[in-house]
Amino acid sequence: MKNVARNLFTFLLAACTCISCVHNHNNSRTSLSVSESEHYYKVYAVYPEENTRRVAHYMDKKIGDGSSVSFTNTFIDAQLTLNDGTKLYVKNKPGELEIQFDKDVNTYAAYQRMKSLGEGLKPVLNAQ
Repeated sequence: MKNVARNLFTFLLAACTCISCVHNHNNSRTSLSVSESEHYYKVYAVYPEENTRRVAHYMDKKIGDGSSVSFTNTFIDAQLTLNDGTKLYVKNKPGELEIQFDKDVNTYAAYQRMKSLGEGLKPVLNAQ
């Protein structure tokens, strides 16, 4: 029963996020959703495409430094393993960013870095 409730909650959260993001994307608004559970940390952002370079530079600074990953001028839809062993799913395209981070397969230090990224993303998205 616990798994059913958790799956239902995850589905409802994802559905609400998708609905709000589609609505915001059509109006060229910025939307940032950060969710966290016992096992996952997720970030989903939709923003005007002209802010893509700013978001990519921020991503490079937060998780690209020290690894062989760059988000600038790149479309990504893949499970990545960074040089320090951090594993995460990233979908990055103009106007949209999605990150899924599994706490169970990563270190606490990697989790802190992802949480810092999510918390610092809002001012990057809203900067003019």
